[in-house]
Amino acid sequence: MYRIAICDDDKEFIDYIKKIIIELGMNYNNTEYYEYESGELFINALKKNIEYSLIILSVELKNMKSYDIAFKIREIYKDTILVFCSGIYEPNPISFKTMPFRYLLKEYSREKMVKEVREIINYMKKNEKKIEVHYNCIKFKISIDKIYYISIAKRGSVIHTSKIVEQLETDCFICDERMIDIYNRIKEFGFSYAHNSYIVNLKYIKINGANELEFPNGEKLTISRSKIQEFRTNFAKYLEK
Repeated sequence: MYRIAICDDDKEFIDYIKKIIIELGMNYNNTEYYEYESGELFINALKKNIEYSLIILSVELKNMKSYDIAFKIREIYKDTILVFCSGIYEPNPISFKTMPFRYLLKEYSREKMVKEVREIINYMKKNEKKIEVHYNCIKFKISIDKIYYISIAKRGSVIHTSKIVEQLETDCFICDERMIDIYNRIKEFGFSYAHNSYIVNLKYIKINGANELEFPNGEKLTISRSKIQEFRTNFAKYLEK
């Protein structure tokens, strides 16, 4: 699930940019939207530590300096994609210290705005390196670097991880995303099918014999005959990198 925050004291612009994002496929089935019509509301929301995938922030907020908000964002969200929007082109040297991905000008034609937003959304999807899971009715995100492998389930998938929290009694978590959808999102980060029922993180595997995989926790999986050629190709590319 993606989470997109839009902070602008112009409600019409919030509605406009949100409509474009939805038209580009980020509907309510895969995206949660957070709208803030003032800097104060957004600052208060930051205390909740919502894990945003994308933040669109106006540089012309009333009563607050937007760059102060941007620095606050970076204190909490070091990797979240930050996009500034403005009615006038005003890139400030200070703003670059907050590592914005892009500026959006409100005066863009609709065609130009759609093009820019499409590029932002594609970049967001490409760089989403966390997967949302739930355990005992609590939802949270796990970095893909912590994942050993992902197996298919009747509804969604099961995420098998290294020990992420000592207090938890399990290293397996439920994800509502289908395994195939997860794979299409993270395959370029070193994941490969080893079987129709699971994809593995090539970072952690040890290969025993011709078709057995072993993980650091001692768990073992088998590479299926139908996937062995694909797996070997992906593993060779991974080693090259």
